[in-house]
Amino acid sequence: MAISTWLDLVRNGDAPQPVLRGNRCTRWLMADVRNWLVERASKPLDDDALIARSTKASRAAKAKRDASRTGA
Repeated sequence: MAISTWLDLVRNGDAPQPVLRGNRCTRWLMADVRNWLVERASKPLDDDALIARSTKASRAAKAKRDASRTGA
């Protein structure tokens, strides 16, 4: 899982909230993360959402490749 995906999940409230230990020191409780992973693994996959995210990522990657080829 990409860091940006994890942070989006946390921001949306779909993943455990972090424990702030000071400036620039963000941590998650291992028990919270483990429980979240077990819960996530037990849910059925939402194939439509997965396909939509994959399609979006593929389009973004293609656009980036095309932009780098044209020098834009």
